[in-house]
Amino acid sequence: MTINRYRFYVGTVGAMQALPPLNKGSNPSSTVVMYGGMHQSLSARTTLDVFGFKRTYVLPWTYLARTDRAYINAIYRGIAPGPYRLIDGRHYNVIGADASSGGSQTAGVSSFTATAGALAFGAVTLANMHADLVGLVRGAQVWAPAASGNSLLANHLGSPVSAIPALAGSIYSFSLYASGSGNHSLLIQPYDISGALLTAYVGPAVTLTAAMQRLFVDNWTPPLGTVGLSAGVRAASTTAITTTGWQLEIDQAHSVWGVGAGCPTVIPPSVTESYPYVDRTTSTLILQEI
Repeated sequence: MTINRYRFYVGTVGAMQALPPLNKGSNPSSTVVMYGGMHQSLSARTTLDVFGFKRTYVLPWTYLARTDRAYINAIYRGIAPGPYRLIDGRHYNVIGADASSGGSQTAGVSSFTATAGALAFGAVTLANMHADLVGLVRGAQVWAPAASGNSLLANHLGSPVSAIPALAGSIYSFSLYASGSGNHSLLIQPYDISGALLTAYVGPAVTLTAAMQRLFVDNWTPPLGTVGLSAGVRAASTTAITTTGWQLEIDQAHSVWGVGAGCPTVIPPSVTESYPYVDRTTSTLILQEI
């Protein structure tokens, strides 16, 4: 499968399905809602506490045939197996916002998994930030592996349910920005439907420097049976690495970095239908990130 940038893909990991093509002029939307609260002190200083961000997708179709409606109805009624994950082809970076920005959204490490070693979020000064990212991210993951062969991954290790869903037949490009010392390699870890590790891609060891550089692998083909992916760094030494600006792209070489949309888990709280013709419907599916 080569991803269609005009389609949305929804389904459980290992069974992602392309939703029907959207009609010209249908105007789908994806609204990010911030959850938090504003507070004022006695001096009238205003602060904003942010708890998180969730997207709501509104996907309208006109003149849908019965066969096109089948999968939409199966999702809505819970007939199709879940949990439901979503890939939005309009967003090129399928790593989530926090992980893609090196933990800058939460100023923490919760979007990463280190198999060993010390991991912390650290602010990166403008002088030490790569020119591509100046003004875009405020920090990075600082990882000191315990031994050569340790890994640092976005998303969770060892679970295809929480990994990035893989589209069968697609190829992947991964990039990140890093500084430090010693040698480290890019890593892409595929999983099969049972959660077993398949043969990983481990790139050549790269010697890091105090100046942040972009590392990348283009057009990697997952092994047969891959249903999910995690991406990150494999240590070739025990020296610390500072890394941010992660990006995983489907069916294209690495491009300019942008905040990732991820592949969120969604629920379908609403489907509406009207009947302009006997055998066609106008339908709207709402998907809510959980």
